[in-house]
Amino acid sequence: MSTPGAAPPWWIAIPLGCLAISLMVSIQTVQMTRTRTATIHRLQQDLQALQTLEAERGRLLQARERYQQKEGPGLTLPALLRSLQPEPTMQIDLRDASGLADGWFQRNYEVTYDAISIRDLPSVIQQIQTSAPPRKIKEIQILPTGNRTEVRCSLLIEAIEPAGQEPAS
Repeated sequence: MSTPGAAPPWWIAIPLGCLAISLMVSIQTVQMTRTRTATIHRLQQDLQALQTLEAERGRLLQARERYQQKEGPGLTLPALLRSLQPEPTMQIDLRDASGLADGWFQRNYEVTYDAISIRDLPSVIQQIQTSAPPRKIKEIQILPTGNRTEVRCSLLIEAIEPAGQEPAS
């Protein structure tokens, strides 16, 4: 029995059902928004990482192009050393060489100066270490000579050089 002026029970069920459906849709929308926001954030991070890698790739390609265009006596270690000390006061010996990727070689040279000026030695060392392609002085031995302004010097130098450049001294 119903009381006069009261709504029938099915009129109450319809708004409650609509409210429940609206609440479920709202909860699902919030969950989907969180998931999609996390996905968008990950994609933005990936995009930023790719942009960083692309910038580094561009820098490396420019450096490679500059190196390939470089000409002159400083490309091989023996040629560089002869340009720094043209007098035949040194001996250059290739100790060993091993192949690296893309036609590059790692070569170890032993360079012996019978007599080199104490004033010239730091400049020679700096030129060796800062020239292209990369070189590293692995060992250095300095001994006195009879002259107060000169020393005997032995250097073990690791050089990374492209194939096609003769390592002969």
